[in-house]
Amino acid sequence: MHSDVEVTDGVQSPGPLVSQIYYSALPVASAGHRGALWSKFARLVLDAAYEATLLAGVLNAARGASNRVLRTRLGGDAVGNDDAWIDAGILRALLLVRDQHLEVKVVSYGAPSSGLRNMVQTFIEETAS
Repeated sequence: MHSDVEVTDGVQSPGPLVSQIYYSALPVASAGHRGALWSKFARLVLDAAYEATLLAGVLNAARGASNRVLRTRLGGDAVGNDDAWIDAGILRALLLVRDQHLEVKVVSYGAPSSGLRNMVQTFIEETAS
């Protein structure tokens, strides 16, 4: 994790300061047909990455920095993690920090999937009760 890193490709100078985290999901696609055998471990890695990212957002907000967290759907596509694992990991992490007043946005290439939309709806319903 890098905190207070200047964004240098914008139009303003100096650029805004952000925190960023570099991480990876388990590459289950390279396991071929055995990817299902990696399910529990792959989900653990996803859960840890999503939770750590949102907790970093909580720490940033607590020190007076931004409370905004921009998330991607880690582990999909070529890496081969199942969309349901990804959405469950995001939902789990969101529920852990639901009382922390974070502004969380999921950033994606293209339109959100129906699974992602369903996960957001589930989160809204869980936090409304």
